[in-house]
Amino acid sequence: NDLLSKVVENATLEVPAVMVEEELTNMLNDNAQRMGAQSMEQFAQYLSMFGMDMESFKENMRPDADMRVKVRLVLDKIAEVEDIKVEDAEVEAEIAKVAEMYNLEVEKVKEMVSKDAIIYDLRLQKAVTLVKENVK
Repeated sequence: NDLLSKVVENATLEVPAVMVEEELTNMLNDNAQRMGAQSMEQFAQYLSMFGMDMESFKENMRPDADMRVKVRLVLDKIAEVEDIKVEDAEVEAEIAKVAEMYNLEVEKVKEMVSKDAIIYDLRLQKAVTLVKENVK
């Protein structure tokens, strides 16, 4: 994480506000799910017990969301410049890994997660590996 922060520090890039907002929404949903909230209303009630509302929670999360987007943009650019490819076998292996992790049928995972999303994630993982290897 520190390594990726340093890579981002050295990058000059414009971060589209819409991407940060989308990441904030994802983080909000993840936190609500992690807290066991059945709905956003229930999560809002949970936050109110700590003197927060959805907006203040989002504002507290904004720096993290901004960093996540920057990291993703930088890694995406590295993957593009380095022409990082993902083979079909790697996609299938990742689908099988997810299926095993969540005790699902492979076909169910294929229905739930797009192949493009898996390819994107694997490209970014390869970009992270490339960055780590080039630091040594």
